[in-house]
Amino acid sequence: MAPGVRALVIAALWLTAVVPAASAAPPQSDPAAIDRFVRYGLPFLPGTSTVAISAIRSLGALEGESVQKVANPLDPLKVDEYRHFAFNGLGIDGYVGERGELWPVRVVVTGAQWKILHDLGVGVPAGRVIDVLGAAAETTADVLAYHGDTQSVNFHLHAGLVVKVEFIYYQDRAARRGIQRCWGTAYG
Repeated sequence: MAPGVRALVIAALWLTAVVPAASAAPPQSDPAAIDRFVRYGLPFLPGTSTVAISAIRSLGALEGESVQKVANPLDPLKVDEYRHFAFNGLGIDGYVGERGELWPVRVVVTGAQWKILHDLGVGVPAGRVIDVLGAAAETTADVLAYHGDTQSVNFHLHAGLVVKVEFIYYQDRAARRGIQRCWGTAYG
């Protein structure tokens, strides 16, 4: 085979092997993996399901804490308590359980000092999120939304960089509506 033809054959084989792989869409995210990421993604709140309120207050300089009490929509004789904790670059909303523990419903990270699993925190490129978690379930110009079977996480973007990460934990719809009534936040 002539050297020029041989080079063309090698180039053609390389293009057919490399170009489709480079332009292929990332794999779809796995719902079970998203649930694990949401549950374990915040090293400062490991294995989040319930957290002692004292542990939340000890995370750093607390900039604000608010308490709201609303009627339970399922039991009119019961009053539910919700709390919001604000730190520099971090917000935590949750339902207060019967033993005084906080059941996080929503955690919002807007500061790079709050580390997130796989280095998917504030300031990273959107491409890094897709490389680690796969294709988002929903994508807009400024949000990559990932949904597990019970948990969700939204990466808010500006100029291709993550500016806010919103973790949404499973709670019954009544707890989510309670948070929405207290602070006007709609999600899930």
